[in-house]
Amino acid sequence: MTHPAPPARLAGVDAARGVALLGMVAVHVTAPLDADGEPSLAHLLFGGLASVLFVTLAGVGLALMTGGAAGADPARLPLLRRRIARRAGLLFALGLACAWLGTPVAVILCHDGLLFLLALPFLGLRARALALPAGVGLLGGPVLVFALSAAGQALLGHEEFLMDARLWVTPAPEHLLTPGLLLTDLLLTGYYPVLSWIGFLLLGLWLGRLELERPRVAAALLAGGAVAGAAASAAGSWQHHDPAQLQRIAAGTGVSLAELPTALATGDHRLAWLVPDPLWLAVVAPHAGSVLEAVRAAGWAAAVLGLCLLAARASGLRPALAPLAGAGRVTLSLYVGHLVLIAALGTAGLPSEGGAVVAAFWALCLGAGFAALRTGRRGPLEAGVAELSRAGE
Repeated sequence: MTHPAPPARLAGVDAARGVALLGMVAVHVTAPLDADGEPSLAHLLFGGLASVLFVTLAGVGLALMTGGAAGADPARLPLLRRRIARRAGLLFALGLACAWLGTPVAVILCHDGLLFLLALPFLGLRARALALPAGVGLLGGPVLVFALSAAGQALLGHEEFLMDARLWVTPAPEHLLTPGLLLTDLLLTGYYPVLSWIGFLLLGLWLGRLELERPRVAAALLAGGAVAGAAASAAGSWQHHDPAQLQRIAAGTGVSLAELPTALATGDHRLAWLVPDPLWLAVVAPHAGSVLEAVRAAGWAAAVLGLCLLAARASGLRPALAPLAGAGRVTLSLYVGHLVLIAALGTAGLPSEGGAVVAAFWALCLGAGFAALRTGRRGPLEAGVAELSRAGE
């Protein structure tokens, strides 16, 4: 059976995907702290932000797959939903398989699969109708996670809930034997709680329903995203310098006042212990899961997308942007590929962290991206997932 040609790609969206990929790679092969015990540059620049950009752009991709600014054709919507549901299952299975590599990375693919499923009811909406659910998901998701976490702690006990209601590792096939714990981790307590991260995917779905090819839209995303991100960062900076707030965070988390600046800069997992204190909702730190952190990360994602869309329109920048955009065309293959390479380096006893490793990984990603762009070929995982998601049609 023949299939309609895919819509024309936007180089700026691909370039933004490339930024997300390089950011996640840098975080995965760099220690949170440098040799002086200070937060590493990679974590300061990309920690908790690159993964949000990755998920937001997944939402943009869903929008572009289903009609872009024109919206989904109602006659084709059931078919598109079936394809995306199959894609979700494939991503979930691939995420489980990646856990077998044993890399010290919080793999996001299982969460992506669940997010795709949760997005299915929203695929038929246009931009105006998507604005409300995106806003509710972005701001209300952290509140829901906070409320459920506080309820869980009240029911099971503070320490018991925090320690026993989370896998503390990447979901793996053996966790299918404990479905309750697995689902709790994926939805609520894990590294990417889907109940709050759905806001980023819906934000991307809304962005993808805008006329992204128009310079005014791209400029608005850059300016609006930068303002939102800067405002949330400023609020966090005030909090990080307020002795009363710091004392409250330290008392709730068990992190000493001396350690707290570093914990806030790197998104130390102990910040989750601040629940049930409502101050948790205002903490600004990578992966904090708060409302303010959601605004900061979402603003950064929108600004990067807007900047990349504008850069892709500038003829003088296109050659330099090409490898980045090429990497953005094959992000799934490169994401899984870098996990395989990290595992291989560890098995061989070779260094898998540090600036030189980041540079080597980035060079590989950009080289593969340039090759993909020149040949016009999909990455192997992109091609396989696309084919399997259409199986039987």
